[in-house]
Amino acid sequence: MTRSSLRCVRDEDGGFTATALGTESTPGRDSGRVARHGKDRVRAIFDESMELPKIIRLHFVREEIWRMSCRATFEGPRFW
Repeated sequence: MTRSSLRCVRDEDGGFTATALGTESTPGRDSGRVARHGKDRVRAIFDESMELPKIIRLHFVREEIWRMSCRATFEGPRFW
């Protein structure tokens, strides 16, 4: 395996949590700590007989929720 991906989301307390598919989550206060903890987690998953991934991708996911009004209309761009 040459790559591994971790999905990273922001916690309610302001930190981050990274999760690989089918594994436990890895917390961290900032992206640097999540990266270090993620590397440690990947090393723990792979035993000595398996090849470690050469690339670990931290995929930061930011969810936004927008509220739309029922009366919203599009008037087109305005140029002043």
